[in-house]
Amino acid sequence: MRDFTVPHYDSSSWHQLTHREWEVLLLLADDLDNQDIAERISVSIKSVKNYRNRISDRLQQKGPHVLARYARRNRNYLRELYMQHTGKSPS
Repeated sequence: MRDFTVPHYDSSSWHQLTHREWEVLLLLADDLDNQDIAERISVSIKSVKNYRNRISDRLQQKGPHVLARYARRNRNYLRELYMQHTGKSPS
């Protein structure tokens, strides 16, 4: 079984994420599916899939469910990291 604990990325991996990618990642952490995310941020499901693919590439979390599982398991860490990165609290 794969280890889904928070890997030690260099800070550039997290800084590469766009604001929209952070939104998608945090909504995945809240256990929303693609359709719910699309409705929440007013984009198409295809756009959500594209964001997920880019996030997966940048964070090296490959596989259809790996990124979502990673986000859920590390929800608090991701929220803290988002606040450090942006200076804002996740919505």
